[in-house]
Amino acid sequence: MPNQEFKYYAFISYSWKDKKWAKWLQDKLEAYRLPSMVRKQNPDIPKRFDIFRDQTDIRMGPSLKDILHDELANSKYLVIVCSPHAARSKWVSNEISEFIAMGKKEQIILFIVDGIPYSGQPDTECYPDIIKQHFPEYLGADVHAEGNESTWSKREKAFIRMIASMLDLNFDSLWNRHRRYLLQKLVSYFFIFLCSISALCWTWYANRSFNTQMTIHETTLHNPNLPPLEEAQVILQLKNEIKQDTLHHINDNVLWTNIPAKYRNKPVSIRFVCSGFESIDTTIVLKESLRLPVKRDPAVYGNIIACLYDIETERVLPDIFVEIEGRKIQTDTNGYLHLFIPLAEQRKCYTLKSSVHLVDTCIYMPCDSNAIIRTLLKTQP
Repeated sequence: MPNQEFKYYAFISYSWKDKKWAKWLQDKLEAYRLPSMVRKQNPDIPKRFDIFRDQTDIRMGPSLKDILHDELANSKYLVIVCSPHAARSKWVSNEISEFIAMGKKEQIILFIVDGIPYSGQPDTECYPDIIKQHFPEYLGADVHAEGNESTWSKREKAFIRMIASMLDLNFDSLWNRHRRYLLQKLVSYFFIFLCSISALCWTWYANRSFNTQMTIHETTLHNPNLPPLEEAQVILQLKNEIKQDTLHHINDNVLWTNIPAKYRNKPVSIRFVCSGFESIDTTIVLKESLRLPVKRDPAVYGNIIACLYDIETERVLPDIFVEIEGRKIQTDTNGYLHLFIPLAEQRKCYTLKSSVHLVDTCIYMPCDSNAIIRTLLKTQP
């Protein structure tokens, strides 16, 4: 018999009321793989255990009893799912009797899922009478063994104890290797779980709408004599949407809400328009916090263009010297004067002096080519 080839490595005998345990046990046995080191030391042990369980593997035939007899004969081991239900089952007892009659008594494995062995009480006894007759003291693998371990750990230990008994291997060595395998598996599952959570969090973060806050700062020299920033228009151009806001002060900020996630860290168009400042039409990468540099337009309060016009003669005055904030300039042949004041010295109003009598002694900015400085042809005393 040691050299006999068997179709099944084990036949699972159980009461129908323990079918969940029987299925669990079959799945565990068929999925179990020996540690590589143990396999090297025991090359005769098959890589995979084929298990018979009547619910899954039974064939159609003329006699159920004959079929079970054949499958028992084709099984190397008989694994009994022990419980008070199994102890009272006629089918379980018959399968044990036939297996023993085949001369395979020593190849019976007991797996206890409920009850107490040798208790003698109908409600708790888990061994069939035939087992107690042939095995006065048989220590089965008990999923409810005493100890402080978790239910899961006790169940795994009972399974490995059964494997060790079936394969005639040292339980402690096999259990230690199995425990390391379970720990590695648990760590792997935990790592996968963390990666999944991280992926979900990243997906949520990447796809959630976001708010963008933008501040502005003046990069040119600050001149307190010039008007502060007021009524600045800031426009954000998205693909199918325009968001616009107004800044009333240089220290204000713009808040655009519920921007679709697809625009995060993507280039978008920004426009800035404000009197006295250079307009901006540029592309920036959209983030939750933005800072837009703005510059004063030096031409607005610094570029002076005006015509010197005599209101008495109603004609322009060419080649006349005019002093503006200490700078002397001469009107051209068309009576126009042109002067640029540096940003640091700019004002909203400039004082005028001339050798001719000026009706307008100040020029207010900003001004353009339509600006007129009125005079009367009288010489200053």
